[in-house]
Amino acid sequence: MNEATIVCAQFGYTKYGSVPAIGAAFGQSSFSVVAANFSCNGLESNITSCSYTATSNCGHHEDAGVYCNVKCTDGDVRLANGTDQYEGRVEVCSNATWHTVCENGWSNEDAEVTCRNLGFTAINAQAFGQSLFGAGFLDIMYEGFTCSGNESSLSACPNNSMPTCGSDQLAGVRCQGDISQCEAAGHTGCCIFSCFAGGCYCDAFCHVFNDCCDNIDHTCPDTVCTDGEVRIVDGSNEFRGRVETCINGQWGTICDEGWDNNDATVVCFQLGHSPIGARAVSSANFGQGSYDIVAGQFSCTGTESILTSCNYTAGENCGHHQDAGVICGEKCDESAGDYLRLQDGETEYEGRIEVCLNGQWSSVCADDVLCGTAASIVCQDLGFSKYHAELYGFAKYGEAGGLVGVE
Repeated sequence: MNEATIVCAQFGYTKYGSVPAIGAAFGQSSFSVVAANFSCNGLESNITSCSYTATSNCGHHEDAGVYCNVKCTDGDVRLANGTDQYEGRVEVCSNATWHTVCENGWSNEDAEVTCRNLGFTAINAQAFGQSLFGAGFLDIMYEGFTCSGNESSLSACPNNSMPTCGSDQLAGVRCQGDISQCEAAGHTGCCIFSCFAGGCYCDAFCHVFNDCCDNIDHTCPDTVCTDGEVRIVDGSNEFRGRVETCINGQWGTICDEGWDNNDATVVCFQLGHSPIGARAVSSANFGQGSYDIVAGQFSCTGTESILTSCNYTAGENCGHHQDAGVICGEKCDESAGDYLRLQDGETEYEGRIEVCLNGQWSSVCADDVLCGTAASIVCQDLGFSKYHAELYGFAKYGEAGGLVGVE
């Protein structure tokens, strides 16, 4: 740590918050490795004043680096690691050093003040947690901001300077842009409309939404829904996908915190799919949604008829990287000839083996009973050549809904 401090100070940066980076974190150099085993006390004026050895026993995969903390003015706020200037991890200056903010208590009111503090509009500001914009390397300094939403700066809000969270729980925000951003991107005179709570608003994220250029407040039929409705989208078929539910007349995604198979069972039943063997899927396995996250922490027993009859919360402090999904069981009819099929392969000649058992498509456990001979039989039963058939395990073609049927 002392070595990183000396390097940063030598370049004119603050000594505080310096962090060493190892393992060629910034790539491998083409120059020779000339020194190693530095031993600094933190008081030296330059790195070569420290004790060190010449070395020929290191490779460039061991190239050293540093993260330096830039000097700042107390109370300053900045956003880091976003896709543009309007979003990112929230960092606050204290004691002339940048620090990150813990997500505990972080709310949209705090986000509004942050955006206003940065000179952006506070309208539609969104708060995020779970280190959506990365963990960074700075010390965590604050948590528990309790802004009313009307303050001019984040430092004016009460807060706790004794944070209790880790680097995977950092706060972030997304601010709304302005029309000048659109004009700079070549959309002169255009507004950007996107669906929100059943209507549209101008948000100026030109690189995300299509611009209309007609200044009409368009209707958004896709957002019109009845409270309690549920749907699954962006899966390979109608039985799997990201879960979206309608709350307060608005389609939204579900945070995967607390999301389990009981919740998945209710979703599948509500959609008319087989609830047997329904599986909960997390971490935006079916892609990240574009609607607001409207619910989380469902605690279904598995016997409810609709998802919103279960206990749940508003899904705060979640990012779309936590969007919940399901894989439902799929019904089959042995009397209609349903018996054996391959699923989720790139061609009709490969895929996950599923058999029809008791009216339900079920997957097959690939233990040592399923040898190459069994693979040949499967291919022959499907009308393909039995020669050179290959068997794969470890869910090569993804997990199935329903039960594991046979071994």
